[in-house]
Amino acid sequence: MEHKTVHVSETGSIRRAEVVERKLLHSAKWLKLTAVHYRDQTGKERIWETLERTTHGQDREVDAVEIVPILKRRSSATPSLVVIRQFRPSTGKYIIELPAGLVDARESIEASALRELHEETGYVGRVVDTSFPFYLGHAISSTTCKTIVIEIDGDLPENANPTQHLDDGEFIEVLTLPFDSIVPQLQAFIDAGDGVDGKLWFIGLSFSPLPALVPSPLPTPSSAAAS
Repeated sequence: MEHKTVHVSETGSIRRAEVVERKLLHSAKWLKLTAVHYRDQTGKERIWETLERTTHGQDREVDAVEIVPILKRRSSATPSLVVIRQFRPSTGKYIIELPAGLVDARESIEASALRELHEETGYVGRVVDTSFPFYLGHAISSTTCKTIVIEIDGDLPENANPTQHLDDGEFIEVLTLPFDSIVPQLQAFIDAGDGVDGKLWFIGLSFSPLPALVPSPLPTPSSAAAS
């Protein structure tokens, strides 16, 4: 059995780690490198290097939105997930990912998601669900995000021939993945040399009848001993 060590202060309460101060190491246009000085559960001071967005906390509920766009058409029994493919210099690869973007100052989360979806894919839709705020890459970054589920009516005239509205330097390919075959389609992209955002695997797994979704029963003591 695994034993966990809990550090207790002199007063008998459980000691919590805490940030002592943050020191800016370098700042660029979109990101800054910060040294976080913190005190761990034993009371020892340590340093952790983190990335922060330069717009973090400036009249924004969260830094970014990620969008799960569900495309439905009467002619298809299976809805599709709208994803994008674009070159990410940090990886040196084209990445299959969800549409996403930074939230503008004083912009609502829902408005940001609808704007980013229209800009990157050309589609218009309606918000059907919004997640709680969460962290992205929290081991190295303080970036916060919300996921917005948007339903797209593919039979609307405005969605018949969607037109992107990309910024200078943006080159985005729009793809649709039927929900009943997301995982094998992602594997095909990987086999062709692309990278994949890991969240897409979880989305695909949720709609896949894979054995991985059915936990195997633990062996009984008698069967384990027999083996």
